[in-house]
Amino acid sequence: MKHMERARWSANPTLTGAARSALGANLPAVFSSCDETWSALEAAGIEEDDPIWRLPLHKPYRKMIESKVADISSTAGEGAQGGAIIAALFLREFCADVPRWLHIDTSAWTNSTFSGPGKPEGGEALGLRALWRFVSARYGTNRG
Repeated sequence: MKHMERARWSANPTLTGAARSALGANLPAVFSSCDETWSALEAAGIEEDDPIWRLPLHKPYRKMIESKVADISSTAGEGAQGGAIIAALFLREFCADVPRWLHIDTSAWTNSTFSGPGKPEGGEALGLRALWRFVSARYGTNRG
């Protein structure tokens, strides 16, 4: 079995409705700290017909999660915009020493009537076929 280097890590939860508001119900947001990792994941998404879209880890927004009473705040406060970016910056804090980090907001539920390969009508987990192709290409599929 190939050793997965510590320098690559992926998080795939649904964070906020903000990514859905920005991109719609059929296109998951991706955040990445590494252009090379993003490019490989994007290519995997194209190969799998599983579209994904990168949003920025806009560093000036980091100040929105600073706190006077805690190490960090999990929310940016009332009226803050850029919620998907702020949520990704919050996650990034917990793996700051990982140089090739990415997060896919899988948008695990949709009321869309769109369906297609890997996207049944109703519940779905967007971007995971792209992630599988990316991981398989990088680390192989041999389980032995």
